[in-house]
Amino acid sequence: MNAESSITYPVPFTGKERRVHLTGEAYFEVAKHQQQPFIVSSLQQSIKVTGTHFNVCCYLHQPDITTLAEGSVDITPLSSSTTHSLKPGQQATLIGNDFEVKSVKAEDVIAWKDGLFVFNDTPLKEALQQIGRWYDVEFTYNNTLPLNKRFDAEISRNLNLQQVINIIEMGTKLTFKLDGRKINVQ
Repeated sequence: MNAESSITYPVPFTGKERRVHLTGEAYFEVAKHQQQPFIVSSLQQSIKVTGTHFNVCCYLHQPDITTLAEGSVDITPLSSSTTHSLKPGQQATLIGNDFEVKSVKAEDVIAWKDGLFVFNDTPLKEALQQIGRWYDVEFTYNNTLPLNKRFDAEISRNLNLQQVINIIEMGTKLTFKLDGRKINVQ
């Protein structure tokens, strides 16, 4: 599980399914069990698998994102009955009642579980959001962050916050001012 995440599930799994409820982000490696499928539920979607490796990102106030590393999954928005099947290397982002599916490098998406931030042409605002969540800080922009600014880096999560900020400053030419748990981007 990633930062600011929680998962609830029964102990033991009984009945016809293995269901967990997720808020935040988690990586799953699910053992095959055809008679008892594994289901991940969030506030916006349900993901059904019988055996696979996948990542689910479902933080509050953000679209749910499912990335498949291996196997297959079927995802269904809770607001619709339309089900989508993903193939390895595909990522589905829930937008409204449907999914936007694209190809991604799954290993980059799940690098967080190995202690890395991996940003490849990532919108800077999204990168700062991930970093803020990990270090429990809030970035403020005051309209100084260019909307199209993108960021490329591979950063260890073992570095302290100041070291990470130094890397971002070098790569973006922006300045960061720390004020307690808030960081102003200039």
